[in-house]
Amino acid sequence: MHVYNALPPDPRWVGERWREMWAERLAGSPPFVEEWLAHQTRDAYWKHGSVGEEYAAIRVPVYAVGGWADNYNNSVPRLLAGLSGPRKGLIGPWAHTFPEMGTPGPAIGFLQESLRWWDHWLKGIDTGIMEEPMLRTWLQDSAPPATACDARPGRWVAEPGWPSPNVAEQTLSLNSNGAADWLGNTPQPEVARLIRGREGDSLDVGPWCAYGAPGDFPGDQRPADGAALSFTSAPLVEAVDILGYPLLDLELSADEPLALVAARLCDVAPDGASTLVSWGLLNLTHHKSHEFPEPLEPERRYRVTVQLNVIGHRLAAGHRWRVSVTPTYVRHAWPSPRSVTLTVFCGANSRLRLPVRAPSPVSYTHLTLPTSDLV
Repeated sequence: MHVYNALPPDPRWVGERWREMWAERLAGSPPFVEEWLAHQTRDAYWKHGSVGEEYAAIRVPVYAVGGWADNYNNSVPRLLAGLSGPRKGLIGPWAHTFPEMGTPGPAIGFLQESLRWWDHWLKGIDTGIMEEPMLRTWLQDSAPPATACDARPGRWVAEPGWPSPNVAEQTLSLNSNGAADWLGNTPQPEVARLIRGREGDSLDVGPWCAYGAPGDFPGDQRPADGAALSFTSAPLVEAVDILGYPLLDLELSADEPLALVAARLCDVAPDGASTLVSWGLLNLTHHKSHEFPEPLEPERRYRVTVQLNVIGHRLAAGHRWRVSVTPTYVRHAWPSPRSVTLTVFCGANSRLRLPVRAPSPVSYTHLTLPTSDLV
């Protein structure tokens, strides 16, 4: 963006002043990162631009749209849950692009959908859009890992509100018996497991914001899984759907006062291929507050929760869940000043909480999405 902002104006449109205007633009375009690094806590600089500080200040109707392959999708359920006025949400499989371009597909008639919204709220035309469920999402099916993807298999689903009455929490404990680390329905006796941060970990997780270009998506996560502290469930007897924010509760300690923890949730196929489903980060000095961080006391135990990115995903029968923990995530987070060793205390206080969705058939009288009904 810094380079885009610094491009010269086109003399065809601005005339002979283009060079003078360009100099003004260059002088007025400092790198964004300078300002951001000057505000490393949630101070007034960040608060003034956050609708989360005062949802009630928004009184206009809101239609929030995002894509699973984009990293600006967490705001959609947050807006639906926080706003009190008329609101709708839509999350497709797309990357950082418009839904009618649909990469990865399927694309939708987003211009037609937008027109229905504007006709209802600006012209008073009854388009039926507000009689439809509050949230519509593309629930993705299990798929092999691929760094390029034209279309993502799945189906459209709908929820009457958010949080949804169709979503309930399922808990899996992080267990260890010395010979294996696994996700289980019942917590086992506590075992301490150590993982040391390495600066090359997680290079294959994909960029923070994918645009849908070849090479944009995460590849097979098996190398990253092997370098992390990973816990894998038994194969599922039947498919399960999740929709929402996976949460990872950890009891841990660190050997340095400044540390972070990264978590990845993967879909492991019967052949061992590991597809990234969601991920999350927590600067451990922020475990109490993003506004008032506190250095850790080395070797002291802390209980923290890492919220992973919102996702809609179906884990197929015969597939397994895998959650992996590391103290580094180099493509998405600046490393800690010193290499960190995390100790995770497996057992009752370290667990994965999944937002499991029950099927809920919904039909539409008018639909611009590429299907006639959502389930």
